[in-house]
Amino acid sequence: MMPIDIARVGVVSALGIGFDAYAAALRAGMRARVQSVDSAGDSFPPCGAITLGDFDAAAYLGRKGLSTLDRITQFSIAACKQIADDRGISAPERQDRCGLVLGSAAGGLRSTSDFIRTTYTSALPYQVSPLQFPNAIMNSAASQCAIRFDMRGVNATICAGELSGLAALGYASRMLRAGHADNLVAGSAEEFCGFGAWSHHAAGATDDLALGEGSAVFELQASRTGRHAPARLKAIRLRRAGRDATDVDAATLGGHIRRMLEETATATGAVTWWSAHRGVARPDHALHREALRLAGLSPDQMHPVAHDLHEQIGFTGAASTSLQLAAAIATAPSGMGVLTAIGAHGDIACALVEIPAIAERSVGQ
Repeated sequence: MMPIDIARVGVVSALGIGFDAYAAALRAGMRARVQSVDSAGDSFPPCGAITLGDFDAAAYLGRKGLSTLDRITQFSIAACKQIADDRGISAPERQDRCGLVLGSAAGGLRSTSDFIRTTYTSALPYQVSPLQFPNAIMNSAASQCAIRFDMRGVNATICAGELSGLAALGYASRMLRAGHADNLVAGSAEEFCGFGAWSHHAAGATDDLALGEGSAVFELQASRTGRHAPARLKAIRLRRAGRDATDVDAATLGGHIRRMLEETATATGAVTWWSAHRGVARPDHALHREALRLAGLSPDQMHPVAHDLHEQIGFTGAASTSLQLAAAIATAPSGMGVLTAIGAHGDIACALVEIPAIAERSVGQ
């Protein structure tokens, strides 16, 4: 299986804008401030929030057209802009071979819910402002990013709950391996809003789980000898749970990890670190740890990476696995590592990631 280079990383998070700021905050052990949410009028369930309250979209994106962009689109564009500003996303003559795969919960939840609500609260259901409609389309954010940065190739939106980030990376990797693009920007985004907060609350989130927001995207290219990339994506495996599934056992996740290692001919002794995504349904690492053991790995002898990320930036929903991967790239030791994630409905994902030696790592080279 051909590995995929992660050439550049763009991050929008409560710990900073840009990969360097994000990495520095993580290495310093910083935690974003949790704010209490005013639940008056049932706009929000009882929860804490870690938001980007000081995010100045105009400073990052300029004022032109800003008033028509919802928050999740602003995050997505700001993350992609970091890659575009770093020597450009692609050469002008190759823009038809450059594209975007963006993961989200279901597009802009706030825009969608506001649009639907207006059809009920207006005197007539069709008396909805036309300005509300574009952001209510699921692929609005991906389309806006492609238009702004002239990415004319593959354009897709992947909705897989909190696993959306890894799902987007998996889709983009298949497109690159099949020769449908030369380089793709892939990742995911999430915004904090009342509709999303109630959704997490209904999924069983505890009151002490702070909900966050942000975005992380990665420029992916087919691996080439001699290129110094900050990370290399060896493989991704995802499994969607059945319609009635609400749980997953360690054997299922462990089997996918084992098959991923076999497909890439990776020896278990070569895996030196692991990073587990802590979501709504799985707030601890017990199942992840047992799955690694069943796959033939030794988690007690492997370096844990970004295990308390949700305490630093909150639970970031659809952006969570993308921000988890960005955190792993920022803080993991050199060598091979496994990232695991379990969704609220029993969906699972795992990724095999290689971090090169420090001397060979260069984000934005």
